Amino acid sequence: MATSTPATSRRAPVWFWTRSARDLAVSPVPVREALRMLEAEGLVEFERNVGARVRMVETAEYEHTMQALAIVEGAATGLSAPSVRAEDLRRARSANQKLRQCLDDFDLAAFTRKNREFHEALFCRCPNPQILDLVVRGWQRLQMPRQSTFSSVPERARQSIDEHDALLELIESHADPLDIEVATRRHRLNTLQAMREYQLAHLGLTERSAVERTGSDSTAALYFSQCQRSSVSVAAGESDRAPQ
Repeated sequence: MATSTPATSRRAPVWFWTRSARDLAVSPVPVREALRMLEAEGLVEFERNVGARVRMVETAEYEHTMQALAIVEGAATGLSAPSVRAEDLRRARSANQKLRQCLDDFDLAAFTRKNREFHEALFCRCPNPQILDLVVRGWQRLQMPRQSTFSSVPERARQSIDEHDALLELIESHADPLDIEVATRRHRLNTLQAMREYQLAHLGLTERSAVERTGSDSTAALYFSQCQRSSVSVAAGESDRAPQ
């Protein structure tokens, strides 16, 4: 049985493989297979008669991923909290300390890596493998080569570190897992809100440009109204339970 390949891969011109292989001093075969793997993972895309290019995250996709990750990572962290070990907390605190150093050095690439390390230490004990798989997939989508949120909104980085400290205090004090879930969700949505506000303030986002970004009037109307909110809305009752 022949192995199926994405249609976009089959459109890539032969000269693209051969030129890339020549530049790397390798055979065209591993170059072709490596790029097909990257395409399957959503990291690159092929343009007809041009070749491969890094796939950037679209605004709507970023919004959807952050919203979904807020829900599933919040659940994973809340479920993980009762089983988190002392070594996990030490790893998380160490990562958060290094985040402060990255911020002082303005090393945003390292900041993004340490940010993930911090969160992984807190959700790694989630007993539900399906929820954990959704969290990992969400992080992978956000890890696609793109400009970091924190490079666009550097002031959000310091706020994020402070929220990490608050989250660690909740877990160390054996708070209600639901409170931990809500705090994690709010933390993720705060980053999304910071990006929305950045777009409004610095990119000149208008309702018409929202249509262009999202592809439809109805989606754009929702997107634009969300961008104009001054704070992130959470599920009814969460604001009463979440730590201030």
